Amino acid sequence: MPFTVDITPFGKDGLSVTLTADELTCSIVASYIPYDSPSEFSSSLIAMLQSSGTSSSRWSTEPIEYEIILEAIDKDGEVQVWRYQDARRQREEGQRVFTYNAELLPIVRAFWRTFRRLESDTAFVSQWPHPFPHRDIQRLRELLTHRR
Repeated sequence: MPFTVDITPFGKDGLSVTLTADELTCSIVASYIPYDSPSEFSSSLIAMLQSSGTSSSRWSTEPIEYEIILEAIDKDGEVQVWRYQDARRQREEGQRVFTYNAELLPIVRAFWRTFRRLESDTAFVSQWPHPFPHRDIQRLRELLTHRR
């Protein structure tokens, strides 16, 4: 089973994020507070394409927090999801609940496609309390086009 990503609106102020790879699934129903998680995440995807290294985004389910960590190493990528009891996100108290390793471009494309679907939901975009990261989504498209 390939790596799949689904990000869909959940009510007026939440997002349901589901990552699936092989037989492992991770689902998060995140609030819009206290973080602008979609913007953090789109910035992490851009960083993943532009350089090797690690970046992350925070997703709050109040009080549980998740951290989605993206790492790029040459042409490979890794997605990790860590679950924490609260906003302190102490690594020794966290639990890794999802890991996926593969070629970098297919990972980023999976996230970009789900962001594009979310962006096309004009009702969601107009109601979401944070500005939607349109520029980041456009930048991802440009970076993916040039890296084929």
